[in-house]
Amino acid sequence: MRKFKRIEEGLFKNIVKLREEVVNNVILKEDNYFNLKMSGFCANMSFLVFNYLKSYGENPLFVVNDNHCFILLEENILDLTATQFIVKRGGYYDKVYVDFRTDNGAWAEKCIFNSNDQIEKYFATSDWPYEQNPFFFIEESKWYKCKIEDMIEFQKVI
Repeated sequence: MRKFKRIEEGLFKNIVKLREEVVNNVILKEDNYFNLKMSGFCANMSFLVFNYLKSYGENPLFVVNDNHCFILLEENILDLTATQFIVKRGGYYDKVYVDFRTDNGAWAEKCIFNSNDQIEKYFATSDWPYEQNPFFFIEESKWYKCKIEDMIEFQKVI
């Protein structure tokens, strides 16, 4: 039986809080087409979480496949938009989904990035939907832009 590499409890709580901030400040307040299940928000959320983890000295990986983005932290999948997927036995995944690294379904690994430059280059040349592109969304959402800029600035200090 494989064991999770534990995500430090305080960091996990902060990630849960970050998701709640996104819901309250972006999903519910801003004029966009995203919903509470986070459909279509995976790239934006993953980019935010990627930079959040980097600002805490972690080494996350940003993963993209044909239609989903998520984070790998150590050997764990970390997905704050898994609520958009239905679990086979009914219902939806947790708001913050953590599981073993796997290479199938929504969490198949096609492209893996470890820097903002790599992520930006991918989105500049991919056919990812424009409104779901984090570099487009930075220009559309003041709250998101401020969060990302603060996290990137903090990374320079570490």
